Amino acid sequence: MKGPFYKLISKEGIREDDLVNCAQNDLIESANQEVMRVLVIGKPRAGKTTLAKALEERLDLVRIAPDVWIQDLFKRIQDRIDNPPEEPEMETDTEAEEEEARKEKEAAEAKQAAKEARAAAGEDGAEDPAEDGKEDG
Repeated sequence: MKGPFYKLISKEGIREDDLVNCAQNDLIESANQEVMRVLVIGKPRAGKTTLAKALEERLDLVRIAPDVWIQDLFKRIQDRIDNPPEEPEMETDTEAEEEEARKEKEAAEAKQAAKEARAAAGEDGAEDPAEDGKEDG
């Protein structure tokens, strides 16, 4: 079956279009091709941006320009200066120490309550040797 491009000119020369296989082969071939990267450098006011925009349009490329990044960065910095985010209050060392002591006290109270509950339930009240090791650590 002949496709819309009966005779194709390729790197290998003129070849016939096989509509049945061309879509699959073209897809695989294009996926395996390396992406085109173009770096435009030059002196100031030499026309780098103009050339890059023309290449972007003609070759259907994506243009990445540091100028745009820098402008956006300055806008975000200015916005952050004008509207600073609310920062949570930091705990002082004393508050952190008090919180840690409170947690340790609660843990000790819970352990004591569990011990008393076992004793009240009629157990011998002897502590599990595994718990003794935990208390030392």
